[in-house]
Amino acid sequence: MSKKMIGAVVCLIFVALLYPSSSAQTNAGGRYEKDGLSFSYPAGWTLADKSNAQAQHLILTREGGASLVVVIAYREPILNPGQLWAAHRNIWRPFASDMALKLGVEKLPEEMRCEKVGGFQASGVRLSGKLEGRPTTGEVYALMLGRRFVNVFFVRRDEDEARESPAWKAVLESLKVEEPPNLPPLSMGDREVTESGVLNGKALKMSQPAYPPAARSSRASGVVTVQVVVDENGDVTSAVAISGHPLLQESSVRAAKKTKFSPTKLCGQPIKVKGLITYNFMLQ
Repeated sequence: MSKKMIGAVVCLIFVALLYPSSSAQTNAGGRYEKDGLSFSYPAGWTLADKSNAQAQHLILTREGGASLVVVIAYREPILNPGQLWAAHRNIWRPFASDMALKLGVEKLPEEMRCEKVGGFQASGVRLSGKLEGRPTTGEVYALMLGRRFVNVFFVRRDEDEARESPAWKAVLESLKVEEPPNLPPLSMGDREVTESGVLNGKALKMSQPAYPPAARSSRASGVVTVQVVVDENGDVTSAVAISGHPLLQESSVRAAKKTKFSPTKLCGQPIKVKGLITYNFMLQ
């Protein structure tokens, strides 16, 4: 899903919040079950199916209310850890960023929250802001279920929290995704490392690389990007240069290995992180 499409989806969500339906609701509750995806929802809520070839896209609304519960399950199976983390970066983060923008929240929280979805831990954020001057809260989480990337949203007016939360709880507790048959196994060890972006701004101690004499003589300059793995203590355990002038890469790798980070936490627990450190070499 492109960033433009993600923005359009979030806009539709907030339009529904601003202009809720006021017609009478006779739904006695129900269950969605199609293409391996299933969940239950309580009475008083209406289900709209906006699915397409790329994803199953389900929206629950309570008529007369201003709340939504959204489930988006992408159809393409996850075949490797890199694909999963790319989905977090390219799908979940734009969704969360757009939601923050709509609610007037300046930036996403540094530490992710956890929510149990279908019996598994999902990571995401809870954003408290305002919509048309009224306190509003939005939550957006992501996880892999049945080898598919799944996003779940809950957006509501704060004044409706107690009345609307049962629907959110019902979906989270009942959400299931069947794994497609005959998929190759996914290495669990690789999934212990969470991908992040550029880590320069998160360093507690940033070691600067020396400018190699050979590189100066050759007038080599520019940006070198080093991919690192940071352990649970914030220490760099692996560093590999992935771009930049060859004469500048070794010095950059040595500096990266000396960089110290604060531990990254997920659900309150320190985790390993894979990310990037960039160095800009400029000739004086």
